[in-house]
Amino acid sequence: MNKSEYDKKLGLTLAKKIGKGFRNSLIQENLSNAPGNLSYFPDGCCNWASYFIGHYLKYEMSLNPIEIIGCRPGSDGEDEHSWVVVDDIIIDITSDQFSDSIEPIIIGYTSAWHETWQVIQRNPIHRIETKDFVSLGNKLSASAVYRLVIRRALGGIEKKLA
Repeated sequence: MNKSEYDKKLGLTLAKKIGKGFRNSLIQENLSNAPGNLSYFPDGCCNWASYFIGHYLKYEMSLNPIEIIGCRPGSDGEDEHSWVVVDDIIIDITSDQFSDSIEPIIIGYTSAWHETWQVIQRNPIHRIETKDFVSLGNKLSASAVYRLVIRRALGGIEKKLA
């Protein structure tokens, strides 16, 4: 991406390209040694997806994203889910881990599906390196996974911008 693209607010078109780029990268990348549930993407990966996209938006694009955590009644008690909001745009690339999601990726200014969640936390985005403590044994660190994912994601995003 060129510098002028970063100088602008995010905008819906670019948000969709970024969301799709990250999702495709997380699906295509070999994440068998990744921390958490990343090898089962998208199931149980909403936090990780939020961290990766949030880090990119904040530290690469100089925007101010926040992670939203919501809860609602689920089949086995209470479900939790997280997504990113930046410039009033919802970016959720793991919504399809829930059977009632209308799309695998939800990116927009409003979302009826997200309105079914009660917001319980709004978290600032921190550098991805702060999640490196999660890595145990022979697992890759969060920052190592981010570097793998972003390399593939950026290639896809840049092709879509051309």
